[in-house]
Parts: sequence; structure tokens; C-alpha cells
Amino acid sequence: MVTNMNDPAEKTTTHLNLNKDKLWENCLSFIKEHIQEQAFQTWFDGIPAISLNNESITLQVPNQFHYEWLESKYRHLIDNALKEYAPYPLIVNYSVVISDKTIENIPTLTPKNKPIPQSYHRKSQLNSRYIFENFIEGKSNQFAKAAATSVAETPGQTPYNPLLIYSNPGLGKTHLLQAIGNKIIRQSPNMRVVYLTSEKFMLDFISSIQKNHSTDFISYYRNIDMLLLDDAQFFQSKEQT
Repeated sequence: MVTNMNDPAEKTTTHLNLNKDKLWENCLSFIKEHIQEQAFQTWFDGIPAISLNNESITLQVPNQFHYEWLESKYRHLIDNALKEYAPYPLIVNYSVVISDKTIENIPTLTPKNKPIPQSYHRKSQLNSRYIFENFIEGKSNQFAKAAATSVAETPGQTPYNPLLIYSNPGLGKTHLLQAIGNKIIRQSPNMRVVYLTSEKFMLDFISSIQKNHSTDFISYYRNIDMLLLDDAQFFQSKEQT
């Protein structure tokens, strides 16, 4: 049998016979060999190819931020993987999963009009040295820094609300947490931002009960624009609190 390689119909049929799942599986293996395991698990594990035609492949990502990160950090690597395994050039498209929470349903964080009591400044305890500019970034904490930066730049209007950062001790959680607060205060000095440890929060709570000031405790924390709690693991064994 003689096949006419110049026949467009024949070429299209050959292209469409390519299995998208097998192609993307091979690409993922290629990508995994070229980045750290943690980065692969964060950005590529669980990302499926949902469609393939003779011009493009479409990847499904969980949110807009994930798409932007792949495009800015890993697009070249994805293209190289496709060149390695696809028999013809492919354009990479993305399908972003639409959340039930639309931007209209996300409450906008706005500064309170009331003057800020001195107690807010006392309890914030932010260290001005902890800023994003001097945070040491590596492959293991890129996502955490990017999410923290997003929260600081558009507080209350990101998918990361609340944002929980976890890792082994000494890897920069406190730095990122305080950097969020410092950036927000620089941008919006009237914003009520409080940073404290979970232990201090618990002690305040217990003290308010002992002194019969629980109403003041509730009012204080309900009127905060942003609460930054460090060492959340302290709550792990405090079921009653």
C-alpha cells in the first residue's frame, strides 16, 4: 500500500490517531526528569490533558494562578517535552477549572473608617525586617512565596483565603507571614492587620473568659481586616480552646 504523505486528509487522520493520554504521560516523564520532585508534585501531578487535535493540546489546571505559573516558569520545559514525543508541532492551551466562588462573591477587603486603636499596633508585633524582597527563594518554597505575595497584593480577593503555609521548622514560614502584613501596611496604612502567635491568641482568649471580657475579645478580632496567626500547630492538642 502506498501512502500519499502530501494528502491533508491522510495527515490529519494520522495526527488524530495519537493518544492524548499516552502523549502527555510521556511528556510528564520527561518533565519529571528535569525538575525537582517537589516542584513536579506541586505543578504537574494530577494535571491532565483533556483534548488533542492536529494543532494543539489542552491541559486542565485548577485555577488561573496555576496556569500563569506554568506559563511563566515551565512553558519552555513543556514545549521541549512535546518536541520530544509529539510527531508534529503543538500549541499548548489551558482549560481553567471554574470555581463556584466567583470574584463577585469574594468579599473585598477595605479599611475600616474608624480610627485604629493603639492596641492593634501593640498586638501586631510585625518585624519590619521581614519583607518579600529579602526572602530567600528556592524551588521548594516558590509556590508559598507566590501565594503569599498574591494575598499581600490583593488581600481578600484571591483563592487563598484563608492561606495556610506549612513546612518543617526554620524554612521561612514566619518570614512570609510577616512579609504579608508589612506589605499590606505599606500599601494601606489604615488597614487593621494583626500578627501574633497562636499561643498568644489562646492566652488572650483564656484571659477574656477569666476576666469576663469575652465580648471585647470577639469584637476586637471581628474588626480586624487581616489576622496573621503563626505556629498554628499549637492548636493541635487544644480541643476545648
